Amino acid sequence: MPLKHALETKLVVCLALAIALAGFLTSTLPSLPEGMVPWGILFAISIAYPILLSSLFRRDRADYAFRFLHWFPAAILLVWLAFELLNFSTGFGSGFASIWTWAWSLGGVLIGIVLTMVFCLHVIRRRGERIAALAIILVPYAALGVMSEEYFQADNAVASLLWRTNQSSSSSTVALDTSEDPAEEAWRASLRAMHRKDAGISSSSSASAESSAAASSTGSVEQNVDQEKDEIPTTLEPGGTGAHLRAVSSAPTTLPNSGFGFGVIALGFIGAYGGTLHQRARRRLK
Repeated sequence: MPLKHALETKLVVCLALAIALAGFLTSTLPSLPEGMVPWGILFAISIAYPILLSSLFRRDRADYAFRFLHWFPAAILLVWLAFELLNFSTGFGSGFASIWTWAWSLGGVLIGIVLTMVFCLHVIRRRGERIAALAIILVPYAALGVMSEEYFQADNAVASLLWRTNQSSSSSTVALDTSEDPAEEAWRASLRAMHRKDAGISSSSSASAESSAAASSTGSVEQNVDQEKDEIPTTLEPGGTGAHLRAVSSAPTTLPNSGFGFGVIALGFIGAYGGTLHQRARRRLK
């Protein structure tokens, strides 16, 4: 049976949201080669979305144009990758990548949603309702994207959260500057407080690490000195008015003999035994 009008309208809204989300996340990607793994994750999700819907589209005989539009989030990521590869290999595509990701990849998102509007006008079904829903998504997205590029750089904050990296140090510096707008200044003041807190944590961590390393180094030196002292034997030698210590380079291989030797003791026993025998013989002769 054909795709129902209500279900098709919901899918149109979901498609516009997927295009907007893909554009925003593309603007948070770090440059190659650091951005290759994040790009792969997002690209896998972007192609899983139309693949999961393919059985529904075949069953309900959805328009082929509508099916192809669901691949547009993946196309946004592929264009970014092409520009980044060109920049990485030749250094020529950095400007194109910056233009493509400007204002939350507004150019790509605008193309995708406009093409979705063209589809809605072509099929006639519930065109007013669908165009209004797409406009409600596109207009705030474009406004926030441009404001983010000029003022608060939300994509950089999300990039730091998702990919643990800062895309633009200059943008972060601008975001920490003072502003004449009271509301914006309050927001930037909170950012500056967070920045000072992070800097304090980093400084204290570095100081504790340096003190631990110094203590460990001092302990190792003292332990080595103690071991060297234990390994140097000393002997007493008489001389002059008293005795003095003399360092010996190595321990003696054998201990000196002291007292009577074993040979002297054996001769004593033999002599005593011979005397005993002599006394017994004299007694017998008497």
